[in-house]
Amino acid sequence: TSSNWLRVDVQAAPTNTPTPTAIPPITVADGTVSGNLITNQLATPESSCSYGKWCSWQRNSTSTNFISNGGSLVLQADTGGVNKEYGSCWIQWVGNGKNALADGSYYQLRGQVGAQTSPNQKTFPNRGFFQFEVSGKENIIPGGIVLQSGLVTAEVDQIIQLSEGDKPFSIKYCTWDTGNIKANVPLNNISLVKVAAPTATFTPVPPTATSTPQPTNTPVPPTNTPTPTPQPTNTPVPPTATSTPQPTNTPVPPTATFTPIPLTGTFTPTPAYCSRRVEGDANCDDRIDNADKICWKAQYTNTNERVRTCISSDFNGDGLVTILDYSMWIITIIKERIAS
Repeated sequence: TSSNWLRVDVQAAPTNTPTPTAIPPITVADGTVSGNLITNQLATPESSCSYGKWCSWQRNSTSTNFISNGGSLVLQADTGGVNKEYGSCWIQWVGNGKNALADGSYYQLRGQVGAQTSPNQKTFPNRGFFQFEVSGKENIIPGGIVLQSGLVTAEVDQIIQLSEGDKPFSIKYCTWDTGNIKANVPLNNISLVKVAAPTATFTPVPPTATSTPQPTNTPVPPTNTPTPTPQPTNTPVPPTATSTPQPTNTPVPPTATFTPIPLTGTFTPTPAYCSRRVEGDANCDDRIDNADKICWKAQYTNTNERVRTCISSDFNGDGLVTILDYSMWIITIIKERIAS
């Protein structure tokens, strides 16, 4: 009946509350550099990019990023003992969107990448590079800025000009390749400072005056005759030279306006292992063939977005794709045909 209820009090078992893992603070921004536009702030969440804060991006499951206990930004790749694609980036949109623009200004980038936790100390840093991006264009500088590698560290110190129509820009520290690798590489130190446009140093060379020797009058000795007759003695009169001062040339340094024509489309960064690029290897497959000519034509005519395997047809490294780069390709083709 309703009066015969049995009351049972059940006490819930305690639950374990996980302890959050503390994220080490970032320490990569060089505080000794005045005007450094890079910060040590981390976006929240880490994959959500915002101005003045670091965010991360992974290409696939073989790559990841993390912050070391010392505050370095680490790129990590582990392909599981087989050849696979890998790649990841640490990204910061510079400034507040107004004080750092790709408006033709010059910036000095300095960065230092430390030793990795792998025996392949020379391989992985060679795959590291910096890129600059604006909205709608992933790589302002074709090929990126590849780190100069050593056995322990890799460094960059370069002044660049960013001209993309007054747009805000980001800086990216990345790795991107295909291979069998297991390695970590930390970015230990970085600064980005707006600087004045570099000026050429011109040392004028003063004109050299050339002295022209003047003829000397030689007196004629008297001729002896049977009856000696005293002859007058010719006293040579040295000519009087009038020195005409020469005008001083004031050298005027030449002025030239050089506007590089940026390539359009989405560019895959040029890997540092592309050892035959100066011979015309546009897709970095270590072969010089018609595929490289197709890449050159596509980038020369600004239709690169149609050829996804192209990396860079700037074979002479002048920042442009011109007929000179095509001539470097055709010379290699002729040499290889003669050799075969």
